[in-house]
This record gives sequence, structure tokens and C-alpha cells, in this order.
Amino acid sequence: MGNLNRRKGVIQSSEQEGDDVIINCHVPLNEMFGYSTDLRSMTQGKGEFTMAYENHSPVAYETQKNLVDDYTKTRYASK
Repeated sequence: MGNLNRRKGVIQSSEQEGDDVIINCHVPLNEMFGYSTDLRSMTQGKGEFTMAYENHSPVAYETQKNLVDDYTKTRYASK
């Protein structure tokens, strides 16, 4: 759960099924890159996850600023 929280995840529920723990949460797609590697490392290769589209949400101001700055640099660099 800590790893998902660091990825700006919002835990919806968690439940125990035998030796397994099932965690349902919402995490921004951009934060999920590299998660499969982290999950395998944390679970000695036994962890699994699935992703499904939930919704579009506004990005944080800092993320938006970085995206606009990157776009502006790229646009003016090609002229």
C-alpha cells in the first residue's frame, strides 16, 4: 500500500483472501509506469495487478506547468 500511496494512489478497499491481499485503488496512469517491476521486487515475483480505465481527472498544477513548458520548448526549438 505504501508504494501505491507514493504513486499518488487513493486506496478504495483491501481484503484478505487466504494468503493473498487484494487492494483496489485509483492511481494516475502516469504514476503506474515501472509498477510491475516494483511489484515483482516487493513480492519475490508472486504479485499480480490489473489496470482498468476509471476516469479523466485534472492534473496537479505543477504537472500541468511541466507539460506546458516541455511543449513550449519543443515547439520553439523546431522553428
